[in-house]
Amino acid sequence: VLMNCLNGARYLTDAIASVQAQTYRDWELIFWDDDSTDDSWARATQAAQTDPRIRCFLGEGGQSLGMSRRLATNLARGAYLAILDCDDLWYSDKLARQVAFMDAHPSVAFTFSDCDFIDAEGAPRGLAFVRTPPPANEAMYQVLYRGLLTSPNFMLCPTLLFRTED
Repeated sequence: VLMNCLNGARYLTDAIASVQAQTYRDWELIFWDDDSTDDSWARATQAAQTDPRIRCFLGEGGQSLGMSRRLATNLARGAYLAILDCDDLWYSDKLARQVAFMDAHPSVAFTFSDCDFIDAEGAPRGLAFVRTPPPANEAMYQVLYRGLLTSPNFMLCPTLLFRTED
């Protein structure tokens, strides 16, 4: 699990707790702090002291989120890669369901799902697929692939699970 952070202390403890609450227990969390000026680093390292699956890294700051994610990805050791931003939460069965599907379908490179939008207080604000629905025809996924990489789409980062093998 990759978690990049820049001044995300407000939600960070809950985000980390949502990873720790996973029913799928064989995970590692790569926490990458991009030189936060709040207490994000302190909160993450405190969580790491009680959970050896959490590994914390402090970046130098000033680089893009994409570069920070690439650097954090290079540190990951698992067969799968998931991204959880420090202001997002997962349901406790998220990894278990996706890993089971991926294990049962070895030709699938990644999975994604719908997600709930919530506001700063945790109140529901609707489903992602209502805002940007996926195509109804599965054959369209191949046609849409390039567009999915370059424009807004229905696959949101906190729902993705990728294989790390080529």
